[in-house]
Amino acid sequence: MTDPDALEARAEQLRACARSARVKAGALATHLDSLEKSAKDDTLWRGPYPTTAAGTLAGYRALLRGAADLLNEDAEAWQARAGRLDRDADAARKELAKQQAEEARREPEPSPGPR
Repeated sequence: MTDPDALEARAEQLRACARSARVKAGALATHLDSLEKSAKDDTLWRGPYPTTAAGTLAGYRALLRGAADLLNEDAEAWQARAGRLDRDADAARKELAKQQAEEARREPEPSPGPR
């Protein structure tokens, strides 16, 4: 039988990973936004290079946002797995309690002793 405490500990680890992944995904998705905005700003620079740079940055930004979306999907999967582990821990605790009750029923009662 699986240890319910170990299942709950693993569920909490997954939740912590999911929280961390969501924070990182948020930063990843917006990492190039200000740089891309600067590259498009005609008051800062003009000519073919800024246009090329802005296009390149837009492509990189799209890749980063895609990676952030995938990371968020993983975080959702980890969160769902944590929920399943919690349910498994509850079931394991109930099974353990049931087994302990059965064992207690099977144990002979001590004799009252001589009177």
